[in-house]
Amino acid sequence: MIWWPVKGIALSVLLVARRRHWWWILTAFAAGLMLSEEGDTPLQLLAVGACNTLEVVCTAWVLPPFRTMDKWLAQPRVASRFMFMVVVFGPASASLLSFVYREPGAPRWINAVRWGGEDMLGTILFTPLLLALLSPELWGLFRPAALPKTLGLLALLGGSSWLVFHQNQLPLSFVLYPIILLLGTQLGLSGAVIGIDMLAVIATLASLQGLGPFGSPEGSEAITRLLVLQIYLTLAVAMTMPVSVARVRRLTTEAQLLRAWKKMADLASLDGLTGVANRRQFDTTLDREWARARREGSPLALLMMDVDHFKKFNDNYGHLAGDACLRSVAAAIRSIPCRPADLVARYGGEEFAILLPGSDTAGARLIADMARRAVWELSIAHLLSPSERVTISIGLASMVPARAGEATELIAAADGALYEAKRNGRDRVEVAIEEGVAAR
Repeated sequence: MIWWPVKGIALSVLLVARRRHWWWILTAFAAGLMLSEEGDTPLQLLAVGACNTLEVVCTAWVLPPFRTMDKWLAQPRVASRFMFMVVVFGPASASLLSFVYREPGAPRWINAVRWGGEDMLGTILFTPLLLALLSPELWGLFRPAALPKTLGLLALLGGSSWLVFHQNQLPLSFVLYPIILLLGTQLGLSGAVIGIDMLAVIATLASLQGLGPFGSPEGSEAITRLLVLQIYLTLAVAMTMPVSVARVRRLTTEAQLLRAWKKMADLASLDGLTGVANRRQFDTTLDREWARARREGSPLALLMMDVDHFKKFNDNYGHLAGDACLRSVAAAIRSIPCRPADLVARYGGEEFAILLPGSDTAGARLIADMARRAVWELSIAHLLSPSERVTISIGLASMVPARAGEATELIAAADGALYEAKRNGRDRVEVAIEEGVAAR
């Protein structure tokens, strides 16, 4: 046998299971191993169960628990720990069996090499494969968008493997390593282990038939060549794991940089006190929406809002209370049901604005009334105001931009309406009628 998958399966189960359940899993594993051996002495059965169980539990203890493949590979030194336990510790543990368990007529070193190689290759092939099958990263490779790439790379490795291992003229086994590395960089470990296991099946079947670089007649030369095949397949996984770890770290770093960039962009476009859009974001959005409205011939509405008697509020209650008042007013305005394209912004000081693309006067008036009512219902005490609570005045303008018009005309119209709202007693909405551009 070239590989023995039982230990790889047991290791996968332990990595996925919680440690408080290990006792039952290991008991079942050891019992299954001893029952599968026929004609052995009690000492031999005990040696088989003890050595194999010790190897599996030590390897699982050293490795981090498994939840998803990307998170598992992101753990510190997981690749080096896995390779050391499987390639060094595992074969060394298995070779101990050769001193108590010896097949008649077989040299002890052959048993040690055979058992060590079988265990090593079975674990290194099947543990990553079973973990990949349990990870969502693998199934992401078979989404419709990723499927052509995944199947293309797997077909490239499968076809190349068949060609290499079904001819004896040229030793071409090395040409498969670059393809395996390509799978690791493009598909990650989850995709690469599928390709490597496919390679292992093709290489094993061909070698047992005497084909390919490692095929040979029966005898000691066959044992040597099969040992080389085991090393060849082990190196395939050994190369892929560091590449996959590097890929995970690169993707993680890119995601962190993207989140940091988005956070910086948000900070650059948000008002630090109130959390709504700042003046820079307002100006940028206004220019963009004005150009779109002029191009499409659609209306664009603007509400300019001012907190009534805010200077008196600050002088009477203090700047900290004034900041808290502005935050509450901004939250109340932002709570109004708006469309995704609408923008709530702090225009400056105690002045706020709402930009309403595609909204005519009637639609904008509904939003303005809701904003004024939302601030009124905050019931923030303001004894120096006629209403004895914090209120806002709103100026409304809605226009279909003329071809030669500028966005400043909309601001001027809304500002003029806001001035009228203040002059007429505050805590009210006034609508502008602008000359020179089409008004609605």
